[in-house]
Amino acid sequence: MAEHTREVLGGIDLVRSLTVGVPADARTKRDWDLAILLQLDSLEAVAEYRDEKTHRAYVDVYLKPMMDKIRAWNFEL
Repeated sequence: MAEHTREVLGGIDLVRSLTVGVPADARTKRDWDLAILLQLDSLEAVAEYRDEKTHRAYVDVYLKPMMDKIRAWNFEL
């Protein structure tokens, strides 16, 4: 899952940097499958990214069937 995520999301032009993490211990693995840190140029680019066709296919076709929950937050770095 992590490698597929790197391949798919890393190929989106809007993505300036991508880090994909997997749980490091059993406690974390109980609650999380994957952590994805994407860096975009601006907060405005987030709206464009959400509608981007590759991202939509990744979320709707690949992720959603496997996940109970998907969480997303925006942070300034």
